Amino acid sequence: STQARKILTVLLQFCERNPGMTRVMVGDALVFEHERLVLRMNQFFDRIESQLRQSLRSAAESQGSADFSALYAGQAAALGRELAAGELTLKLAAEALERLGTLARAS
Repeated sequence: STQARKILTVLLQFCERNPGMTRVMVGDALVFEHERLVLRMNQFFDRIESQLRQSLRSAAESQGSADFSALYAGQAAALGRELAAGELTLKLAAEALERLGTLARAS
């Protein structure tokens, strides 16, 4: 989605322009730092992840897709398939690539 792309672009540009802060963000510079700073950086990344998920979910739902939507126990039972593990893995990977291609073309 456009919003997800913008979020990632801003984050990557910030990291390119601020290598010292990037080291703090990824934990390289936090080895002996205060636990509160580590906690704050984890909260920051949790928020980024949440925004990215919401952006992708909104884009998928606007196209009538349930991709990136939360599925809880039992909700996807009708989607179950009886296949060997290897065959199922290959099929799921192919479907995932197809869906990603669809989303990429739509944005």
